[in-house]
Amino acid sequence: VELLVYYTACRGGAQGGWIGGGVMPPIMASAASSVSAIPEVARDVIAGGVSTAAVSALLNPIDVLKTRRQIARSSRTALEEARLALQADGPWRGLWRPGLTASIARELLYSGCTKGFYPAARDAVAPADGPPTLAHRALAAA
Repeated sequence: VELLVYYTACRGGAQGGWIGGGVMPPIMASAASSVSAIPEVARDVIAGGVSTAAVSALLNPIDVLKTRRQIARSSRTALEEARLALQADGPWRGLWRPGLTASIARELLYSGCTKGFYPAARDAVAPADGPPTLAHRALAAA
């Protein structure tokens, strides 16, 4: 899901990222043309951060359960811990809300920059006369 959002937002645009194929609806084509006015690095940072933050928000209950089990040091299973959290606080306060703001902020900043600046870093270290090698890609990711 995250890669689909990222590549549709950053790499496809009106020229081919439209999932429905064929002609893009006029309102989406208009939005795509206004997005193309934003520098590519900024689009990469925004799309990388937003896509990763969305996935992190979706999976936050799993992280909450893991953290609760680590703190409690109990022998309860994850399902037992989830049942207790749901009974005590409900789904929002028990599973989704704890740590959500920190997770989203981290993903927007860290993952946005990591994914967004990678293509520019890769192109900066790659040779001008050919495609980047594995060593160039590793250096760019470091």
